[in-house]
Amino acid sequence: KMECNSGKGITGVVTLNQYDVICGRGALALKHPGNVAYRTFVRESKVIYATCLKQEKLRISKRIVASIRGLNGRFLVREDGKDSSFMDERDVNGNPVTWRNIGDKKAI
Repeated sequence: KMECNSGKGITGVVTLNQYDVICGRGALALKHPGNVAYRTFVRESKVIYATCLKQEKLRISKRIVASIRGLNGRFLVREDGKDSSFMDERDVNGNPVTWRNIGDKKAI
């Protein structure tokens, strides 16, 4: 049985770490090291995923999420719902953009 630390309830994240996966669109989500690592895990699982049963597909998805969590990565979305282009982005008032962890259910 595989369990993940969901990190649910974490809001107000200002500092992104290396293995955070940024949910959304834009340059930050494309180039952030955590997103690159996530896409690598997905690519490595692609062939087996395409040929296995539905129950095994869920296990593969959970394993990918657990791999990111094992690197202390989080699955984050901007709290204001917008997309980000760079790391130290600020809102219209000059405050740092804040993020929230979407938890494992949505990450899977």
